[in-house]
Amino acid sequence: MDITHIGKRSLRTLWARKHLWFFGFFIAAAGGATADGAGSSAHGPLPQWLLPLLIAFSVLGLAVLIMNVLSEAALIRGVQRDQDGESLSIAEGFRVGGRHFLTVFVLKVLLAAGFAGAGVVVAAPIALGAFEVVPMVPAILVALPLVVVGIPGALTLYFLYEYALRFAVLEGFGARDAIRAARRLLHGRLGDSVRLTLLSFAGQLGGGLVTSVGALPGAALGLGAYFAFGLAPSVMVGALLVVPVVILVQGATGTFRSSVWTLGFLGARG
Repeated sequence: MDITHIGKRSLRTLWARKHLWFFGFFIAAAGGATADGAGSSAHGPLPQWLLPLLIAFSVLGLAVLIMNVLSEAALIRGVQRDQDGESLSIAEGFRVGGRHFLTVFVLKVLLAAGFAGAGVVVAAPIALGAFEVVPMVPAILVALPLVVVGIPGALTLYFLYEYALRFAVLEGFGARDAIRAARRLLHGRLGDSVRLTLLSFAGQLGGGLVTSVGALPGAALGLGAYFAFGLAPSVMVGALLVVPVVILVQGATGTFRSSVWTLGFLGARG
């Protein structure tokens, strides 16, 4: 597998099919969503504005999740179409995402469950040591080999997920058959899969660098607006100039990542 060639083709695809950045944004953006809860019932009743805010964030999170699932399938098909010299429209992308929504969603849930389970297994000894259920030194000694085993296991799970997604979208497999096919494809291709992961990660680093450089003018103007007009105008100026840069770069980064794995999959399938 020629990783350099895949990287060049991925860059060509994201530049030639900029409309796919729409889907790429939701793939990249979904990775940044986190939940952070803090109990405040012990300090009196909740503020009246908190419940509507929580509902709004819940609705937003659900919308991003749905778009992430739709976009995953749309981008995979879009990259495959590009290799055939064809283009996938936004409307076609939504139709592709809708057809494969359930399978892609199941694969994402399985990946999240696998990572969560591995995290619990690795963290459990340290947690027991921290709460003095067991001595800390034996807990660390137990946790270290779990980490050594867990990292390759987590990588293997991720590789299976990426290949299974493409079996589901490009060949119409259900979740179970897609995972089985991914296992067969992964056999003997661990090294190639690691290189695809590193190439994808390099794209993310490049996207982060472009975001930082592109956001500097907006941040500088926002800082100037803060000293001249105060906080609210500075936030508005900064947001108007920085947010578009972030959206564009996130879209390009998500498209690049999907292209890398789809091209790697197509190359492995011959």
